[in-house]
Amino acid sequence: MQKILIKTLPVVEFAHVYSAPSYSNILPARPAQIEISYIAEGSCKIAMPDGSERTLNQYDISCNLRKLDQKISANGYHKHHTVCFNVDFDEVANDMEGSISLPDVVRAGEYVNAHKIIDEIIRARTMSRERGILLSSLVLRLLDEINILSSVDGAKGRDILSPYVIRAKQYVLSNLDAPITQQAVAKALNITPEYLCAVFKAGTGKTFIRFVNEAKLARVRALMDREGMSLKSASMACGYND
Repeated sequence: MQKILIKTLPVVEFAHVYSAPSYSNILPARPAQIEISYIAEGSCKIAMPDGSERTLNQYDISCNLRKLDQKISANGYHKHHTVCFNVDFDEVANDMEGSISLPDVVRAGEYVNAHKIIDEIIRARTMSRERGILLSSLVLRLLDEINILSSVDGAKGRDILSPYVIRAKQYVLSNLDAPITQQAVAKALNITPEYLCAVFKAGTGKTFIRFVNEAKLARVRALMDREGMSLKSASMACGYND
């Protein structure tokens, strides 16, 4: 797990959607630059800092701090959405106030907010190259979303998860501003609450309720750190009425 402390406003270098029948590229190391992508279609393989290789499937997110050259390849059709930005940051060993966790790979599932923000950055960058403050704020939001995903078990690299677990996580992360109950999510997935509880614990190692609480608390912290909200305002924005 990579932990960083942002020191300057991020400046978007490029943001694009790329697709090809096959793909092979080596990203050179570049200090003070971060690249975040998600796989829209197909899959690809990336070389990890420890020399191993990881497969990214549809909806997975990769975070590259550009410390070393990184090889990426895909044997079949491949499509990814990428945001690359320049920013000064320090790598930190432990949790510090304001620090952000950036996993190498996040098994995100479909339609999480991080995907939407990446696409929003791509649209804003395409429409106008002069909207620096807007792009910087969107990148900070993206970093917060990645941090939330990593804090709620999105970064343990579990390659096999029940579709119900993936869809339950997706539901939670897309509805953090509203009250969330196990019964409501189970009904949305057309399964029983008991089965959701069992399959979620088996796949993630934690209960569904704990996942919801951790996701909401991570959002509260992000709103307080990034938006300057009070604890009460941030909590209300995450569906806590009391």
